[in-house]
Amino acid sequence: MAGRTFLGAKMAVCATLPTTFDNNATTGYSSLTWVEFCADAIPALKKTFQTVEKTTTCSELDKDLKGSAKFDAATFNFDPSDSSAAAAILKSHFDGASKNAELAFKVIFSKRAGETTPEEKCTTVLVGGYADSNGGSKNDVDLKEVSLWIQREIVTVDAA
Repeated sequence: MAGRTFLGAKMAVCATLPTTFDNNATTGYSSLTWVEFCADAIPALKKTFQTVEKTTTCSELDKDLKGSAKFDAATFNFDPSDSSAAAAILKSHFDGASKNAELAFKVIFSKRAGETTPEEKCTTVLVGGYADSNGGSKNDVDLKEVSLWIQREIVTVDAA
């Protein structure tokens, strides 16, 4: 199959969480009502393990082992005027009454030739950062930088 680009990819948020954190159509991520939006770029969804060093007096070579894991923050820029509904959800989960509540988040890839549904990556997040303004020159759009802290393993909904 041909490679996938991010052209046409979108993201989506939902203020409510699924009952189960899987693809189940009635209880999982697929059962939610999503608010889609576009950004300047789709963020990396990357998990990194902490390094635990094993040293012994019997070995000249120290070894690195995997410790706990954590996802890097998923950071992107977007224009709230493109989706006021998504902006309201993100902002309320940043500093509003819901600031410590997780929300559902997904990346929706564009469809490749022959696909009827796109591949999706779903998880839950906390909104760790929301810029009032990214600043810029007179020829820049005032985008808002958002940082999402991934809270669960990422679930892939395969394209069909």
